[in-house]
Amino acid sequence: MLEKEDILDFEEEEKEIELATINQRFVNRLIDTIVIGFTIGMLSGFIPKINTGLNLNISSWFWNSNSFVSELLQMLIYYSAFEFLIGQSPGKMLTRTKVVTKEGHTPTFDKILIRSLCRSIPFNAVSFLINDDGTGWHDRISGTRVIQQL
Repeated sequence: MLEKEDILDFEEEEKEIELATINQRFVNRLIDTIVIGFTIGMLSGFIPKINTGLNLNISSWFWNSNSFVSELLQMLIYYSAFEFLIGQSPGKMLTRTKVVTKEGHTPTFDKILIRSLCRSIPFNAVSFLINDDGTGWHDRISGTRVIQQL
């Protein structure tokens, strides 16, 4: 029979965390960029028709992919929703990777929001290439990691 000390020792064992490879991270970014572009492209054709038909006041600047603010909001919504609700974006689903805290736990919404906001830092997309441990600035600042699923 297990003793209380055995259960505590088991719970305190550190989880084995294997970081995602640079190739996996590149594929994640590529797939997510395609999905965001496709989704926004579909919505940008659909929303104006709803707006016209229902006389809604939906601003077209949000759907204009040439606007920095609209791109930032779209990316913030996309990554925050996927990574908070299921721990993975579509790119991460396909490469079998997921977002966790440095300790290997499910991140809180504030960590995911910080992570998503940090994606707008110039050169963030290549920052994991210059860090010794292969993490990006958005990982380090938010205290998260992208790991391989076991």
